[in-house]
Amino acid sequence: MMYRSYYDSIQQSIVQRYLAMIKEANIKHAPVISNLLTEELLKSEILPHLPEGLYISKGEVVKGATSSGDCDLIIYRKPVIYQYGPIVVVPRENVKAIIDVEICGQKFLKAFYQDKVPSNRVTKKKEFADKIFYLGLYAHAKTKEFELWIKNRHSSPIFIFFTRHNIQIIKGEFERLIKEIQNL
Repeated sequence: MMYRSYYDSIQQSIVQRYLAMIKEANIKHAPVISNLLTEELLKSEILPHLPEGLYISKGEVVKGATSSGDCDLIIYRKPVIYQYGPIVVVPRENVKAIIDVEICGQKFLKAFYQDKVPSNRVTKKKEFADKIFYLGLYAHAKTKEFELWIKNRHSSPIFIFFTRHNIQIIKGEFERLIKEIQNL
């Protein structure tokens, strides 16, 4: 595809900025801060590629009297119920997708290929979005689950950007994510 190198360069940039963030001299970020920084990094790179009329934020989805709980990233249409800075509360009917972000995507791969539920927080969210995407920055390439995923990744809702053991970029993953988002 003619845009592949463009999308791969964005993916490379995401990985490099993430690695720089975790290798900052003498700084060990708290896990919550590391996760928030990673979500903001991803949001900033996805935002320019959203179809017209769609937005992306961290927040919560509300359906009647029930709540999705914390969502890493929500792709939605306006109006929202409430917005404070970058955090939104969105009614279910305006939600197109939820992106669950894990720094280590191995959790998603194990759950998917061992027929386990990734987590209660993800399972609960299925009723709150048209689609759910699972985005892990890295995975361990030497595992059975990774090998299965790499062979079948084009039919998977799981996106992995690089391998941990050799920091090799898995080309085409950011492009694949953007194509899925543009089809919402």
